[in-house]
Amino acid sequence: PDFLNKLGPILDHYMSNYDNFLLLGDFNSEMTEKVMLDFCDTYNLKNLIKEPTCFKNLYNPSLIDLILTNKPRSFQNSVTYESGLSDHHIN
Repeated sequence: PDFLNKLGPILDHYMSNYDNFLLLGDFNSEMTEKVMLDFCDTYNLKNLIKEPTCFKNLYNPSLIDLILTNKPRSFQNSVTYESGLSDHHIN
């Protein structure tokens, strides 16, 4: 997505000053999509979240809320939990 194209130059700027990165949020892109795989490969990022986070469709949940880092070994456990808050509502 266009968002990743805009995020890339920002990361380039900060990578010269910082060794560790943690990016989190609703990326609206699955980790299996080429654009996300390419972005993570370019910046050596790994996603800490492995379970679906978006249930717009009960039969096809997605993993679009991500926690990306270049230092995944700095984290022991990353889990998801239901908070009742959502930007999607299933009727």
